[in-house]
Amino acid sequence: MPFEGNAIQLAKEVIPKLSQKLHKGQAGRIGVVGGSFLYSGAPYFCATSSLLMGADLCFVFCTKGASVPLKSYGADLIIAPLLKESKDFDYELDKNKLESVIQSDVSEISQMLSKIHAIIVGPGLGRDPIILDYACRICKIARQNDVSIVVDADGCHLVTQKYDLIRGYEKVVITPNVPEYSRLCKAILSEDALDIGNLEGLKEQMLRLSKKLGHVNIVRKDRLDIITDGRSVLTCDEEGSLRRCGGQGDILSGITATLFNWSVHASSTKKDGVKISTLYSACVLTRLTGRLAFEKYKRTMRAGNYFEYINDAFTRLFEMD
Repeated sequence: MPFEGNAIQLAKEVIPKLSQKLHKGQAGRIGVVGGSFLYSGAPYFCATSSLLMGADLCFVFCTKGASVPLKSYGADLIIAPLLKESKDFDYELDKNKLESVIQSDVSEISQMLSKIHAIIVGPGLGRDPIILDYACRICKIARQNDVSIVVDADGCHLVTQKYDLIRGYEKVVITPNVPEYSRLCKAILSEDALDIGNLEGLKEQMLRLSKKLGHVNIVRKDRLDIITDGRSVLTCDEEGSLRRCGGQGDILSGITATLFNWSVHASSTKKDGVKISTLYSACVLTRLTGRLAFEKYKRTMRAGNYFEYINDAFTRLFEMD
C-alpha cells in the first residue's frame, strides 16, 4: 500500500528519461475530447498543460465552433473539429441520416485514436445530447483500444448518467469536484456524499465508490485532494494558489493524463501503488505550480499563468534530490 511519503519517488520511476534515442510520440500522444461553441479555453488549458508536462503530441477533438479559437491560441495542438452539436443539424434531418453523419465522424476519430495513448474526456464539452453521444462512442472505442481515459468536467456528468462506460476499466481516472462527486455518490451508491469534515468516513466512502465501479481511479478535488483506486487512499494537502480562477481543474487533468499514461506504460507499473502514486503526484505538482504562479501574480493570476511554472514545479518535485 503506497503512502504519501514514497508516492513521489514511485512516480519518478515512470518518468521517461530525455534521450537522443527517443522518437516523436514515444513520451506520450494525448487526446482531448472537448471544446464546444461556448467553451474553447478548457481544452486549451488541458492540452497545453499535458504538453508542458512532457507529452510529445496532443490532439483536440472539438466542434467547428471551438476549432478557430483553439487554432489561434497556438500551433502546438493538433485540432480535429469532428464533433457536432444539435445546432449543427437541420431539425428536419431524419434519424438515419443523423446516425450516418455521426458514424462517419466517429470512424475518422477512431482511426486517430489508434495512435493515441490516453484521452481526456470533458473539458469544455458541454451537455448537448449529440455531443455527449459522440463522447460515449469515443469512450467505448478507447476501451477497445486499451487507451487510458481521464474523465473531467462535463465528462463527470456523462459517466454519472452512463457509468457502464467506465465500469471495470482500471485505466480510467475520474476527477470530480465536490458537486460532481456528490452526484456520483447519489447515482452509484444511492447515498449522500460525505465531506472532509468527516475525513475518515469520506475515505471509506470513496473506497466503496471505486470498488462499485470496478476499481476505477478517483481524484476528488477540494481543499484537500483525495485519491483512491479502491484499494488504498492518498490525501494531498500541498499548499496551492489562493486564487480560484477558472481553468485550474483543466490543468490538473492535462498533467494527470501525461503522468498516468507514463505509469501505464512504464516497466515498473507492476509495482504496488505506482498508478495511484502518479495521480497523487499530479495533484501535488498542480498545487505547487499554482502556488508559484500566485506568488508572482496574486489577485491578477489567471489559469494561463500556470504554464510559466509547470517546469519549475516539475524540477522541484522530480529532479532535485
